[in-house]
Amino acid sequence: MPGEAQESDRLKSIFLATMSHELRTPLNSIIGFTGIMLQGLAGPLNNEQHKQMTMVKTSARHLLALINDVLDISKLKLDSFSRPMKLTLMPFHYACAQPDSAPGWRETAVPNPETAICPAD
Repeated sequence: MPGEAQESDRLKSIFLATMSHELRTPLNSIIGFTGIMLQGLAGPLNNEQHKQMTMVKTSARHLLALINDVLDISKLKLDSFSRPMKLTLMPFHYACAQPDSAPGWRETAVPNPETAICPAD
């Protein structure tokens, strides 16, 4: 039974790595095309279009970062079957995360961000 569980976990990690790669390719295209549009290379944008395209590009970059994290974690898990690995866990304060990492997440995650207590770096 332990061998089956390890094989199942290994196959899951391979699946995640493959799916992450398949998602990254179109996201890179979205980021590239929105960049072209924001530079005005496909013609001028009005203020609302520029705002919307900026939000698309920012969200696509955020999603790409999340997918890259999944890919990295699945690679770490896959490598852990061949050699031991030491990970260091550290506290993460989401209230202190970068405010521009994803538009609107802060309002959802932190009801009163101005009162959030962030430890000093």
